[in-house]
Amino acid sequence: MQGIAQALHGQDIVNSQEALRFLDIILRQHAAKQGRILVRKSFFHNDVNNLTDVGGGVLA
Repeated sequence: MQGIAQALHGQDIVNSQEALRFLDIILRQHAAKQGRILVRKSFFHNDVNNLTDVGGGVLA
């Protein structure tokens, strides 16, 4: 948490990668709890009303 606080104050932090990984994990968990689909570094809503038939049996 200290690394995140330092980054928010514009200070140079030694463990910046660790702080970024921590934030990534928190954001992914939050998105998953809200029913979003996680694909690599992207989040998608799991809402069938937003799907479009692109042909060949594929929905996007």
